[in-house]
Amino acid sequence: MYDIIVIGSDVSALVTASFAAHLGARILLVDDGDTSSPVSLPGGYCFDADPLPWTGLDDSGVFSKLLHELHIEDVPGKQGPPGLQVMLESRTIEFSSGMRERCNDTARDFLLDHDETRRYFALIEDDARFIRDMVQLILGCPVGFRGTIAALLSERARRLARQAGRKISGLAVLDASRDLFHSLDAECSLFSRYDYYGLADARSSYCIYSSICGSCGILPGEKDSILEALRNSAEKSGGTIMRPDRIDSVALGDDILIEVSVEGACERIEGRRLVVSTKWRGFPVLIQNEKSLSDWYEHHFIPRRRPVSPFTLHLGVDACSIPESMGDHLVMLRDDNGRSNTPSFFYLQAGPTGPSMSAPAGRRALSVTAFLSPSSRENYDRALVFTADAMLDALNQAFPFLHEGIDSMDRDLSISRFIRALKAPALDHVVKERPLFGLPFNAGDTPRANVFITGGELAPLLGFDGDIISGINAAQRACGEIQYVYYP
Repeated sequence: MYDIIVIGSDVSALVTASFAAHLGARILLVDDGDTSSPVSLPGGYCFDADPLPWTGLDDSGVFSKLLHELHIEDVPGKQGPPGLQVMLESRTIEFSSGMRERCNDTARDFLLDHDETRRYFALIEDDARFIRDMVQLILGCPVGFRGTIAALLSERARRLARQAGRKISGLAVLDASRDLFHSLDAECSLFSRYDYYGLADARSSYCIYSSICGSCGILPGEKDSILEALRNSAEKSGGTIMRPDRIDSVALGDDILIEVSVEGACERIEGRRLVVSTKWRGFPVLIQNEKSLSDWYEHHFIPRRRPVSPFTLHLGVDACSIPESMGDHLVMLRDDNGRSNTPSFFYLQAGPTGPSMSAPAGRRALSVTAFLSPSSRENYDRALVFTADAMLDALNQAFPFLHEGIDSMDRDLSISRFIRALKAPALDHVVKERPLFGLPFNAGDTPRANVFITGGELAPLLGFDGDIISGINAAQRACGEIQYVYYP
């Protein structure tokens, strides 16, 4: 009999399992391997399953503090993360990590008044820190007091909304160029991840602040190393990891009973409490089969697909086909010429020159991500082929020698992965927006006292930080502990 059974393979599930084991619970992680498997290409190239930046690895970040608490050291990207490059039509700008550095870079490269620019970014920092403080307050208080706190914060919520408007108008006051506005908008889109509400623009202080704090320090292949370190941490703390062929059934009662198939044999697992990742493909079925959970789900969540989804191409290229001046992380702004179906930017992530964990000698692993709107066209795969070719054409225009240097590519596999992700029912829900300072949040409690959920979708406007906070929260609740939050 396990104290806690965790189902899922995404980062939020792994955080839950490792932290619950750290707190002393006897845990079992049922790792379905559906969401965290790395991508490999012929020729020795390796990419992470998640193509988007991870936040919270700066010194004051939530993920960094969790890893320190779990005694996971030497994490990639924690020491001096590189900045983010933005490629405009006529030039490329490099933004350094850190608020002061970003302010100086922006004022210099866009010819803005330094004092006005400093005030603009100070407003962003103030909003982001307020959200951090309020998340800590809400998670750290007893459930019964949350309504009272929400009422006390209603005025601050209205002030926050007004500040958001001032940040937009502030760009006009700064005489900001179209390039700067689109640069900030692309940066917010990149870091907002679960923004189903369409707020991924220059109003999203939390997203901009996450980027400025230094979130581009993880190279291809290194995210999988962190996930493996979380698994190892769970096992070192006495936890067990099971990788079944499939999960056949989950029965909810006073205790939890799970049946799985392992190498053709059926195994029964018993536990006192259950934590389920929202990204587990069986999550919707589990909810629908239990009336109390179904009613709760309908009250707190709404079925809705993301307005955009990331589509990523993976390429293995000759290191000489990419300019030496190109950074590891590059946002390439695109002129859509008024066409709504054209991606406004591409996000490029380039691994180090091999030999490395991501590429062989003299080669580099290059991933290219665009945010695409779901299409109702029947021939969606044909449309994606067209999009993939357009992405490659844009790369060839920016880097004339890239076409000849491509050693390996997974266009067809990328298309099939993207279509499969769009059809995954676990992605068809989002927390209903709450009035709490404009920040939708669900603590992960369910009507069943021994069932909890975890996933970044529970805190959609926190981006990747939402995955980490939700995992910590689920571990605490399942262990019966007072809420533990890592924000300074």
